[in-house]
Amino acid sequence: LALKNSMGGKCSRCPYKEEVRILHFHHLRDKKFNIGAYKLYSLDALIEEAKKCILLCPNCHALEHLHV
Repeated sequence: LALKNSMGGKCSRCPYKEEVRILHFHHLRDKKFNIGAYKLYSLDALIEEAKKCILLCPNCHALEHLHV
């Protein structure tokens, strides 16, 4: 939750900001691991991986993958 808040706490594509917990990390490049597996990695590794991501609400995330 703190990592999502540090990244703005809202969707990067639409105005959604109601519930930070449902936002998804969407990788833009060089994905090494899924941030959802956060218990397996150090905080430093998570921060570095998050730098490669944007936050998207579930709807925008689904649409992003439809366009790929």
